[in-house]
Amino acid sequence: MRISFSDVGFSYDTQPILRDFYLDIPSAQKVAIVGVSGIGKSTILSLASGLSRPSHGHITVSEQAPEIVLQEGRIGFLFQTPALFPWLTCRENVSLPSKIAGVQIKTVEQSSQLSTEQAMTMAGIEHAADKYPHELSGGMRARAALAVQYYHQPELMLLDEPFANVDDIMKQALLRKLAISPLYAVQTIVMVTHNIMDAVKFGDRVVVLNRTGGDLVHVCLDIETGFGLDALTENLIEVETEIREALQ
Repeated sequence: MRISFSDVGFSYDTQPILRDFYLDIPSAQKVAIVGVSGIGKSTILSLASGLSRPSHGHITVSEQAPEIVLQEGRIGFLFQTPALFPWLTCRENVSLPSKIAGVQIKTVEQSSQLSTEQAMTMAGIEHAADKYPHELSGGMRARAALAVQYYHQPELMLLDEPFANVDDIMKQALLRKLAISPLYAVQTIVMVTHNIMDAVKFGDRVVVLNRTGGDLVHVCLDIETGFGLDALTENLIEVETEIREALQ
């Protein structure tokens, strides 16, 4: 599912954040977006999802308006705070997308639809299926939110620092679990993060945001990566250094 930003502008109230912003993400690419706090990383995800609208320019997702793709149930989210309904059990949260009246979940391959139990097992929360979110640790809540996406199987996944509140061991485990989704190979995934090393190891490409005069955001570095989660090479360190320098 290709994402295209063309000449996009966006403002908070009267404060312009984006102007003449361009970004193209090919279908099935895994992209990490890096930038300092408040630079607009989450805004870009919000625009790509159709939850926010640009003041000018064009954004398309799979050659359609993002809000249409969102309404079709083809976009999934993982947030820093897991989006779980507190009055529902883990099992009920996972199965909720298929029960929302009037919403038709569309996936790349309907035949690959997992059962609720399979989705929870893949995420490692099958033993907590009947527990409520307040009964779970932060890491288990993150796993439950991931299970929702396993079950939903969206074509586009937007990750807004979803593992920022868990320890590094749990974070690495969750990133690996993300990669075992049945549709991972064909999903387009965009993750925003402050962690440069996570960004470098995460996927195919890192997009670095910085500011120009007037505090407008632009892409100051766009670099191919593809090292993998277990990589530890001299090239990886060189890329990390290049990104740090671009952020200064």
